[in-house]
Amino acid sequence: FHEHVFRICPALRYEAQEAARMRRGLSRSNSLSAKEMSEIEDQERVERAKNDSVVKKLDAESQPELVYGGKVQLLHVYSGKFVEGRRATAEKQRENLLLTMHEEAGSANSAFVVRPRYNYRTEGDYVYFGDEIVLESCELAPSVVGASSVPFNQIQPELCEVSLVDAQAGAAGSSGWAIDLYARQAPHEARDFLTAGAERNVRFWHSHTHGYLTASADERKSPP
Repeated sequence: FHEHVFRICPALRYEAQEAARMRRGLSRSNSLSAKEMSEIEDQERVERAKNDSVVKKLDAESQPELVYGGKVQLLHVYSGKFVEGRRATAEKQRENLLLTMHEEAGSANSAFVVRPRYNYRTEGDYVYFGDEIVLESCELAPSVVGASSVPFNQIQPELCEVSLVDAQAGAAGSSGWAIDLYARQAPHEARDFLTAGAERNVRFWHSHTHGYLTASADERKSPP
């Protein structure tokens, strides 16, 4: 069961890290001085430290309720990696799908907007346990996290492929995920609001494939 458990995190900052990555390429072509590169790397370190602080505070401080339209990241508890949406690389490209990957520190591609699956919830409403939500990639909108009913491979037929799908291409049925608390709920917590943080570890149930969103610390065992 540990491979099914995720932590809801608020969206972190990656501007300085993305800038540093781009600038390193310029530095190799001698477009930046050593001083300029040092300043950029300092900003990158500060941003990483702030992100680490936000994640650590999830254990110690109460977090605000999650609302539809809010931006979140999904931290896989067992592996410590963030779910991430990226365009398929040439060697992994399959029918031009966008794949969900994992990145330890996360990136701008790790952020998702929480959308309601059904019209009885609207942006600004609280997200409740048991709600069926849609996770839309911030960087690759309108792509959303969807699941295929086709088995991942012959060795693991119980696993189905999870990828980013186009929300405007009639894939709504594959993109809804019911979100539940990973623990037996006390009676007074039934229908409680969803919040970020360690005390709100969750699982995502896909009703069409009848399975949980799963990730493995061993990339060879995980659907892409």
